[in-house]
Amino acid sequence: MRKSVRFASAAIVAAIAIGVAGPVATAAEQEPVVPVVAVAGDEEYETVELTQAELDEVQALSQEIQNDASLTQQAEGRGDMAAAQALNAGAGKKIIKLLQKSPKVFKAAIRYAKAGNKAFNGWMSKQNWAIRAAWWALNGSAQSWVIDYLAHQIS
Repeated sequence: MRKSVRFASAAIVAAIAIGVAGPVATAAEQEPVVPVVAVAGDEEYETVELTQAELDEVQALSQEIQNDASLTQQAEGRGDMAAAQALNAGAGKKIIKLLQKSPKVFKAAIRYAKAGNKAFNGWMSKQNWAIRAAWWALNGSAQSWVIDYLAHQIS
């Protein structure tokens, strides 16, 4: 009886060792995955020209977004995080609406969002002042959401 218990425990230990060592050995054999990120160079950033009608609409929305940013800061100062998050979400949606006012701007925004945050921010720094002002009024989480949303759009 004692001998069979020893054999059983040895078999269990071996099974555990193989079960634990197997995945570790397999993981060690794989080559590390290196992400490839397409980043547009400075010379590739384009400034999209707006018509006067588009500019008027963009300026109005830009002012709304900047007002929302001010209200967000006030809500955060009061500790009302629910209101601050709601204002951030609204501002993110408004920046999408702002970019959609000009089809050229929206298509370029999608293209640069797909290239990543650095490319998008570089492109944004070359745009009309009203678009830039609205963009920089957003907080970081709202900006990240907008870039992610745009990157998942079909252009």
